[in-house]
Amino acid sequence: MTAAGWRFEVAPGVAPAPECRAALEAARDAMPAAVLLAAHVPGDEAWPRILDKEDAIEACRHGLVALRAVQPGALLVRSGVADFAASAALLAGGRGYLVPGAEATRTGPAPPIAPLRLLTAPHWTREERLWQLFRLARRAGRG
Repeated sequence: MTAAGWRFEVAPGVAPAPECRAALEAARDAMPAAVLLAAHVPGDEAWPRILDKEDAIEACRHGLVALRAVQPGALLVRSGVADFAASAALLAGGRGYLVPGAEATRTGPAPPIAPLRLLTAPHWTREERLWQLFRLARRAGRG
């Protein structure tokens, strides 16, 4: 455990850079209302919180990206996050941020995300579901 009940969690197959944890802890201090802070893991899914402009702008002021969901890689969290869907559920009622200065690498592929199952989860707003449908349609058009 870290300060005030925070945990540094690293998913199997992910290697955080030496300064990763310190960067996440600095972001925690800058954003005390956060419930999740994620390191940048190249290739992993990270969905920005695009519909909450005030949160997105405040995150930018601190060099962060407001998140709506993220593939767990290297995280500083108040409660465990097992997968992408769990992060989406947690961030439905809480604030999370991608910390570009915290970096980690994944040695293999990220765990798969079930987009149709994710779309039917109860924690999305109508606008977020429309955004997901748009993403699915774009992917289907490329396939």
